[in-house]
Amino acid sequence: MIETSILKITEKRIKKEKPAFAAKIIKEGGVVSFPTDTIYALSTNALLPEAVCKIYSLKRRCLSEPLPIFIWRKEELKNYVREIPKVAENLIEKYWPGPLTIVFYKKEEIFPEILTAGEEKIAIRIPNTPIGLLILEVAKIPITGTSANISGGKSPIKAMDVIQTFYEKIELIIDGGATQYKKESTIIDVTTKIPEILRLGVVGEEEIKKVVGKVKVNPKKEIGLKFSSEIYIVPYENIKNFGKLIKEYLKKDKKVLILKSEENQESFKNVEEIVYGTHKNPETFAINIFPILKKSTDFDYIIIEGVKEEGIGISINSFFRKVGKFLK
Repeated sequence: MIETSILKITEKRIKKEKPAFAAKIIKEGGVVSFPTDTIYALSTNALLPEAVCKIYSLKRRCLSEPLPIFIWRKEELKNYVREIPKVAENLIEKYWPGPLTIVFYKKEEIFPEILTAGEEKIAIRIPNTPIGLLILEVAKIPITGTSANISGGKSPIKAMDVIQTFYEKIELIIDGGATQYKKESTIIDVTTKIPEILRLGVVGEEEIKKVVGKVKVNPKKEIGLKFSSEIYIVPYENIKNFGKLIKEYLKKDKKVLILKSEENQESFKNVEEIVYGTHKNPETFAINIFPILKKSTDFDYIIIEGVKEEGIGISINSFFRKVGKFLK
């Protein structure tokens, strides 16, 4: 249980109530919720993998769903993305700060793989509220910009929505009243030949067309890593039968990778084994899984030791269900 502070703030008081307290919590890997122009955000340090794990765990969000980030100002963008296409420049000029999230190709080795679900892309926005901009200005780091709700839940448009869900689970909730738009930002991917709207929100399709011309609307677009290997997961509750469950996959003519915990003492011949975390700190599984899987492209089978269905384990197992099959 965490002691949650609730700070009620008005626009007139924002500059007097310097947001250093919130920025300090975020920089140190704590979690803060504050109002943006669209909905209340759930924010932490986007550069710390352990902090990012907290967001997935709090939201019970599948690890295959990347987290968007907030940055402080337009000039910061070049530090985090490979290129800024002309179409993006036009959108930024009109909508930043504001209710438009733009997907770019990310620069390498800046963000933890868990933040982007192992993807080469990252979704970025500048929120248009004084408190959000001040927190970002003081923190001077990119922060997570996801909604302050359980994944799939109702959009949090007032502080009470956040309090009801995350009181005693996060460090700070800033009550700035109801949000301006009361719905999510629109998300557009500018890495494609024709820009693709991945989520319709505040900014409508016709508005975007006026700025960039032709666009596609593709809200059901499949995102996430693709795997050539067959992936199997041994459920946490059946780990004692690990060897028996995977026996039929240990064939000499097949290349097999086994991902197991520090606690798993079983060893197998003619396969590659990697310890990818410990059950004493299940966040290690979440942090390590994407770097390992991205490099493991030359196997017939990848067999993974599952994790307990609680905390970050809910997010991990949700990801496992999408990419593989649980053994019984």
